[in-house]
Amino acid sequence: MKRFVFIVKPVSTDCNLGCSYCYHNWLTEKQKKREIMPSEILQKLFSNLTRLQQEEVEIIWHGGEPLLAGKAFFRSVLAEEKKISKKITNLIQTNGILLDEEWSQILKEGKFKVGISIDGPEEIHDFCRLSKAGGPTFKTVERKIKMVKDHGLS
Repeated sequence: MKRFVFIVKPVSTDCNLGCSYCYHNWLTEKQKKREIMPSEILQKLFSNLTRLQQEEVEIIWHGGEPLLAGKAFFRSVLAEEKKISKKITNLIQTNGILLDEEWSQILKEGKFKVGISIDGPEEIHDFCRLSKAGGPTFKTVERKIKMVKDHGLS
């Protein structure tokens, strides 16, 4: 039987960048309010996975910026995964800005496949993918991509 694929947005539309083309920019400030997935919803998500016929589940963690959910949230994800007997593959799409050694260990423990968004060469990337203050992000993202590769997370 085929695998089941979930796309999960643990922080709704919240992001730590101010990309010029992001569709979240069209939201009102009230709509942009950070809403981290409550633990009850996370537990329900994993509880419901046990009812699936498929033995393999792929979870794509997406955003906004999913790492804004926090390290404790993703440790809870790993704890919930241990409670069920499905083969889980985690993928996360991030802008990479928040990645550090501790994040790398959490993601490695969960065998996450990590995708980091980058918009081509530096001059194009820094034209569109800006910090909230309007500054460039390419050099930071470049360092984070190296970190991910060094930890075998790509």
